Amino acid sequence: MNSSGFPELVTAMNSSNVSEPGGQQFHFYVEPFSLQLVRFILDAVIFVAGVLGNGLVCVVVVKERLHRSLAYCLILNLAISDLGILLFSLPFGVLRTEDVTWPFGEFGCKVLYPLSDVFHGVSIASITAIAVFRYRGIISGHGLSQKETMKTVKVVILLMWLLSFLLFVVPLFFVMNYAENGSRAVCHPQFPSVTFYKLYQGETVLLTYILPLGIILFTYLRIRRRLNESIALHSHIRRESHQRPSSSSAGGSRRASDRNYKALKILTPVVLVFFVTLLPYNVFRVVDIFQDTSNMHPVFCLQQLS
Repeated sequence: MNSSGFPELVTAMNSSNVSEPGGQQFHFYVEPFSLQLVRFILDAVIFVAGVLGNGLVCVVVVKERLHRSLAYCLILNLAISDLGILLFSLPFGVLRTEDVTWPFGEFGCKVLYPLSDVFHGVSIASITAIAVFRYRGIISGHGLSQKETMKTVKVVILLMWLLSFLLFVVPLFFVMNYAENGSRAVCHPQFPSVTFYKLYQGETVLLTYILPLGIILFTYLRIRRRLNESIALHSHIRRESHQRPSSSSAGGSRRASDRNYKALKILTPVVLVFFVTLLPYNVFRVVDIFQDTSNMHPVFCLQQLS
């Protein structure tokens, strides 16, 4: 959710400005129909592909009992949170960015809509936890017992949901505003002050982008360094084995080197995808903290006129 102090830009408006009775005029951008169509098609493709893909992950992990391992337990948690984003956050976001009345009433606005933000927090926390546990496994060279590992990961997952609820959802319970104006109903956060709004935006940027990205980058760089050292070591062992009679360890060394190389190739796009996909939205959040963008929101005009 873009939990700004004012609603997002409404794209389906028929005029380029709205005047308040007092004479104040608000300007907004009218999105061309062709751009709307492209955006709706992209939303539909993302929704269908995301629901099918994450749903399939959940079915396979549960059916094959893979959730008994640490990695698949976190992957299952990530898939569930991503499903929540697609099934709740995405439709709510579409409703708020279009010129349509809010259909879910006051309860849906003040309770259900804020709850959808918990999925964003859990999704990013799951990605970060996967990086941290992978880092521990590779850098330390050994981990906890299976029983201790599963106990730890269950506690971590519980904390993900609890902290995401407390940090991102609870503040919105107190600021969500539901208003009816004739046949129209609007739902948006209305913070008590600009300072409170900016603090919430800053907290969101820090906890959902800057801090996770810092942790993931740290683990990635350390893992990359260790894997490079491992690849170099196994390459040296392989060269030594060619100079001597065949060694039983040569095959194992080659397999280990290949596994490390594949792991190294997988890590790089994971970090890049996380950085690139979340960058534009968080840049907007940062701009919104330091720059007053309230006059860009036409629903704010409707609120002033009502």
